[in-house]
Amino acid sequence: MASEIRVNQIQNRTGLSTVTFTDTGSVIAGVTTVQGSLNVTNGITGDITANQITVGDKFINSFGVGIGTTSTAGRNAGINTATGTLIFNESDNVMQLWNGSTWEDVGTTYMEATGGVTNDYQSGGKVYRSHTFTSSQTFTVTSAPSSAKVDSLIVAGGGGGGCDRGGGGGAGGYRVIQNQPVSVGNYPVIVGSGGVGSAYFSGNPGSRGSNGGDSSFNNNISNGGGVGGGQVGSQPDRLDGNDGGSGGGGGAGSGNPGAAGSGNTPPTNPPQGNPGAAGYGNPNPDNAGGGGGGAGGPGNPGSSTGDAGPGGSGAVNNYRTGSNQEYAGGGGGGSFSPSVGNPGSGGPGGGGTGSGSSSSTSGAVSTGGGGGGGGQSDGQPGGPGIVVVRYEIRNLGTAKATGGDVTFYNNKTIHTFTGSGTFTVPAPSGLTSVDFLAVGGGGGGGSSSNTVGGGGGGAGGVHYQTSHPVTAQAYTITVGSGGAGGQAVYPGSGGDRGDIGGSTSAFGFTATGGGGGGSYPGGPSTGRPGASSGGSAWNSATEVAAAGATNHPGGTDVVSAPGQGFGQPGGGNPGSPANSQGGGAGGGASSAGAPRNPGSGGGVGGIGGNGAAYTISGVSVTYAGGGGGGGSSAPADNGAGGAGGNGGGGAGGLGDPTAGNPGVAGLTNLGAGGGGASGSAPPYAYLLGGNGGSGIVIISYPT
Repeated sequence: MASEIRVNQIQNRTGLSTVTFTDTGSVIAGVTTVQGSLNVTNGITGDITANQITVGDKFINSFGVGIGTTSTAGRNAGINTATGTLIFNESDNVMQLWNGSTWEDVGTTYMEATGGVTNDYQSGGKVYRSHTFTSSQTFTVTSAPSSAKVDSLIVAGGGGGGCDRGGGGGAGGYRVIQNQPVSVGNYPVIVGSGGVGSAYFSGNPGSRGSNGGDSSFNNNISNGGGVGGGQVGSQPDRLDGNDGGSGGGGGAGSGNPGAAGSGNTPPTNPPQGNPGAAGYGNPNPDNAGGGGGGAGGPGNPGSSTGDAGPGGSGAVNNYRTGSNQEYAGGGGGGSFSPSVGNPGSGGPGGGGTGSGSSSSTSGAVSTGGGGGGGGQSDGQPGGPGIVVVRYEIRNLGTAKATGGDVTFYNNKTIHTFTGSGTFTVPAPSGLTSVDFLAVGGGGGGGSSSNTVGGGGGGAGGVHYQTSHPVTAQAYTITVGSGGAGGQAVYPGSGGDRGDIGGSTSAFGFTATGGGGGGSYPGGPSTGRPGASSGGSAWNSATEVAAAGATNHPGGTDVVSAPGQGFGQPGGGNPGSPANSQGGGAGGGASSAGAPRNPGSGGGVGGIGGNGAAYTISGVSVTYAGGGGGGGSSAPADNGAGGAGGNGGGGAGGLGDPTAGNPGVAGLTNLGAGGGGASGSAPPYAYLLGGNGGSGIVIISYPT
């Protein structure tokens, strides 16, 4: 049998401070009392009775458990942290739990909200949900603790570029507001549209464009960027850039420099933008426009060599996805011609590039970038603005694929592409099928430079598929841009048809773009074909056939067949009676655009065709509404513009008796058609059709 010692007491020898058991696997049975400290190097099994057990700064006693303290830096320095580990983070003054993927605050109540496109991400050791708004909507807080706060990025629309050695458009105002208290309720979100570019006509004064639209959230406003100066009209200040969130660049004429527009107008703290720069007015041909101001710096001036000024730089922010994105770059100025001087580049952050004799470029969508100034050409529109609202949430879900903005809603993982990208299914991921929605870009509305209203742009095609099979590979996603609205030409003569929207494609399905609206007489007056065709202008009874599938039955989440996606024809426009000069409307995904309204002499524009509703984003959203036809300004009519179709269609311009009005842009990322421009009374005005809205791809699967 094993050796055994039975004693009442083991006591250390005089002069020694410890009693040591050196045999491996020593067992002390029964009730054992230890006076003083007990140090054990290889663990204890069985029951222990003690007043307190202390390990470092952690302890257990009859009054409670002390888990010790650490900082965020100390917490993050841990390696192989066990799931279920508790700490008290003295940096944030909160107890936290490691849930296996992130540190989660214990006992904290988080807010919940809806609206816009949501995206969850981790940044700086915290988990956030962002809501991105590229068009005006509502941010609704459905649940919130009393301490709920949000951060917001508010960028206004960029100013339009000037024409004819025009200044670049100023970027939209850029503001970052942190720790705004919120409670349960609705908060309107306004997203400013891009300003209209100035129109150019050789040998005649052009037509001045406009500032960008204001953006706002929770009583905080960012102001639209200033339009660039240019050779428009006969006013003494025609070459000067407008003031705005960031100022427009000054234009230039032979020997006449235009002044820069001021930024940060009205003033905010910190400043929402910077001034533009002056043009340079050497005798022809060495004159050039100045760059528009940006959120990160002022525009750059035109030079004596005929080089136009680049736009001011933008500013970076990570609220949307956790990765830095740049916004609010100024538009570049226009030069006399490429052979004389270089056009100004757009400022980083979506600023449009200026031009010589060719076309300049628009400010980028959803950046608030300023439009590029024209050389001997039109200035281009500023980029629409954006609003992003973010707040802390408890934890992230787990996606089975990558690409786009990733969100988690109602046990679904949702990937949203508002621009082209790649959807990658890794191996192995367990993902075998997805639902997806693909919407093409909307067509631009027709322009006008006489009494006749332009036709509305047709909506982009709509594809929706469920349980579409996928395998482990990278899928290319292409998102179509909106078609540009028709550009006005010589007053009293013809207009210009709107452009066709870009096609959107995913998983082998292509949703083609919407057709542009017609313009009389130089357009031609018939709308362009597309998935949904554009509306026709006066003197054309023809309804242009839609290339898309016209059999949408109405209702929500309707699956499409292979082809070009759902689409409908645009409205026609008989040429009789002579004063029936309202524009026909663009077709929508589920219904045709209306012809010009036969009432009031036919001078009222047609109503855009309705779009189609889908819930793949987590809420019901209507996509692909057609643009409304422009109203006539013939003396007997003075007709109203047609309303845009449900689904973001832009309204037609109101034909008032004097100046008339341009068409309204279709909403971005809805594939909506732009509204047709109204007519105007003699001596007529250059009126542009509204731009079509860009498309979108949304992919969904179970989380």
